[in-house]
Amino acid sequence: MRPYRTATASERDARAEQRQRRASAANPLRPPTDGEDRRQPFDWTFSCGGVSWSLHFEPNPRDVRQWRVFRNGAPWMCAGLERVWRAMQKEMRPALGRRHWR
Repeated sequence: MRPYRTATASERDARAEQRQRRASAANPLRPPTDGEDRRQPFDWTFSCGGVSWSLHFEPNPRDVRQWRVFRNGAPWMCAGLERVWRAMQKEMRPALGRRHWR
């Protein structure tokens, strides 16, 4: 007999995602429920201060406040929009004064 082990939070989340995928595959025309995420993936290209980003955002199914962000096709981070923006700002050149804006 195998000893009982409670499922971890990640295992429970994975099972819930699997159930959701199966339900949407079984009936693709069903209206979304209240707890279902309605966000759509999108692409964003941004250039500033000599640095350019080509980002692809996909909703994180485990947290509606976060996005899975891919930079140039490679996974970059899993975060909210503010954290993504702050990470981009860190890579920009700082303004060095009036000479910088000519």
